[in-house]
Amino acid sequence: MAPRILAVNPGSTSTKVACFDGEVEIWREEATHAPQELAGFPSIAAQFELRASDVDHAMLAHGLRADSLGAVVGRGGLLRPLRGGTYRVDE
Repeated sequence: MAPRILAVNPGSTSTKVACFDGEVEIWREEATHAPQELAGFPSIAAQFELRASDVDHAMLAHGLRADSLGAVVGRGGLLRPLRGGTYRVDE
């Protein structure tokens, strides 16, 4: 069975979330944010709760439970440039 994968792409004015079974897209959601809404945050890092809420709402809307995921992938972030590849993330 192919792993279920949650993909998150936080853009400048939206958060895109998609779910895949292996390479097959199951669903896709996009939460958009007006520039005025995002201007109320002092930094990109301060948007964390907003962006996490976007992901939570998309998962809830599609009945996706976190414990059913084999992987979560994301684009962007507040890290220095890293080599491409897979990184294990834990507590």
